[in-house]
Amino acid sequence: IRGKCSLHHPGMAKIRKMVESILLWPPDSEE
Repeated sequence: IRGKCSLHHPGMAKIRKMVESILLWPPDSEE
């Protein structure tokens, strides 16, 4: 499975962080 390898990719890490920011978007950060 190459899925885990993709997560370690520099570009994917950046995208993954963005996705996590959206998924874990804190309600108290509505500024």
